[in-house]
Amino acid sequence: MLLALFLTFLLAGPLVAEVEQSVPLEVKKCCDIGSIMRATPSHAAQCMPDNETSQWAPVFSSEDGLRNNIHPRGGFNVQAPSLPLCNSTRVWPIFHYADSPDRLVLLESGWLRHYIDKDPGERHYDYEPRLFCMEKYIGETGLEAQMAVVCTPKIEVETEVRTMILYMLNPIFHGINMILLLITSIIYFILPQLRDLLGNFITSLSISLIVVYAADLVRLYRGFSEHVSFLAADIILHIGLLSTFFWLNSMGYYIWKTFRSRNVFLRVTDKRKYCYYSFYVWGCTLSMAAIALFCHFVLDLSNTDIPISQRKLGFLGLSMFFLPIAFIILVNVFFYVTTAQAIARMTTYGRIQNKMKYNFNMFILLFAILTITWLCKLMSQLEYDTLLYIDVFAMLAQGVLVFTVCVCQPRVMYLLRKHFGSPSCIFPCCRPPSEPASNFDVTWGEEMMSMHPM
Repeated sequence: MLLALFLTFLLAGPLVAEVEQSVPLEVKKCCDIGSIMRATPSHAAQCMPDNETSQWAPVFSSEDGLRNNIHPRGGFNVQAPSLPLCNSTRVWPIFHYADSPDRLVLLESGWLRHYIDKDPGERHYDYEPRLFCMEKYIGETGLEAQMAVVCTPKIEVETEVRTMILYMLNPIFHGINMILLLITSIIYFILPQLRDLLGNFITSLSISLIVVYAADLVRLYRGFSEHVSFLAADIILHIGLLSTFFWLNSMGYYIWKTFRSRNVFLRVTDKRKYCYYSFYVWGCTLSMAAIALFCHFVLDLSNTDIPISQRKLGFLGLSMFFLPIAFIILVNVFFYVTTAQAIARMTTYGRIQNKMKYNFNMFILLFAILTITWLCKLMSQLEYDTLLYIDVFAMLAQGVLVFTVCVCQPRVMYLLRKHFGSPSCIFPCCRPPSEPASNFDVTWGEEMMSMHPM
C-alpha cells in the first residue's frame, strides 16, 4: 500500500506541477491599460493616460530576492482596473522608489512581499493576490516609483495575557509534561514486573506523547523565526498524535480480546506479541500519514501559492490526520462497552482476571484523558483566543494526568519502594516494604516476587 501511494505521488506530482505552471498568473493593475497613477500640483494622485510608448508590466522576482526579471512558465494576465476587495479593512498605499525604506517584490508565486526595511533579510509581510493591486506612480516632481494599493493587514495584537500564556507558560508546561512522560516510560521500562505487554504499550504511548510535545514546542515560535520548517513540525506533531491513539487502540483491543478468550494466561514479557502490535501501529500510522501528505501536497492546490516561510499543514491534510483518530475513538468506545459487559457477567475472578480488570480501568482513564485533550486540540484549530487557552491547559493536564494514572498508584509505588527504597530514608514513603501491607499485595503476588526474584 505504501509503495502504491509512493508511486502515485511520484507520477501525479509532476503532472500537477505542470498543470499549475501552465496556468497564467493574475496580476491586478490599479488603473486602466494605458494609464498610470500620476500626481500634479493641482491634483492629487489619480489615474491619468500614459504618453510613454512602453506600457507598464509587472516584474517578478524569486522568493529569496536574488533573481529578478523572472518569467513565469505559464505567463501572466494583467487585470485592469482591479482594486483589492478589503471588506472591513481600509486601503493602504505603499511606494517603492530609489531611497525609500519600503521595498516591494512581486514573487513568482503571484504574492506581493513588502519589506519594511531596505535589507531583504529584515521584516516583511506577504499579501495574497486578491489583497493588492500594482501600478506605476509619478509624483509632482517627476519622481518615479513602484506603487501598490493593499488591504491593511490584520495584525494580531499580542496582549500581556496572550503573550504570558502562549509564549511563557505554555513552554514551561510542555517541559514539565515531557519530564513526567519520560519518567513514566523509564519506570515501565526498567521495572521487570511492569515490563509486560501492557507496560510496553504505556512506554510506547508515553514516547509518542513526548514527540507530540516536542513538535508543538517548535510550533509555538512560528512568528519569531524562519530557520525551522514549521510544516515539518506540524507533520511530526500529527504523526505522533496519530501513533498515540493507535497505541491506545492496541491496549483496548488486547484487553477486549483477553476477556473474550476462555484460556487466558499472561507472561512477564511477550516480545512476539509486542512486535505484532508494533507492526500494526506503525504500519497504520505511516499509511495514514502518507495519505494525509499526499492530499496536502498533491490534492490541496490552495497551498501552492503560499510562500514557503508561511506554509503549514492545510485543511485537507489536517482532515486526513483527524479523521482516523475520530474513527479510533469510536472503536475504543466499542471496546469499552463490550468489555464492561463481559466483566459484569463474570462471577469468579482469578489473579489474571483481576490484573486485566485493573488494566481495563487504566485504559478507561487514559482513553478519557486523551480524547478530551484531542477534542480541545481540534477546537483550537479555529484560532480563537479562548479555545487556544483551553488547549494550553488541556495539554498541561494531559501529561500530569497520564503520569498520575500510570505511576501514582499503589502497585507501582510499592514496586518503586521495593527496588529503589532506602531503609535509612527519613520519609516512610521512601523506605522499602518489609511485609505485605494489605490484600493488594497478596492479590498481585508482588511479595512472592520478592521472595523468589525472577
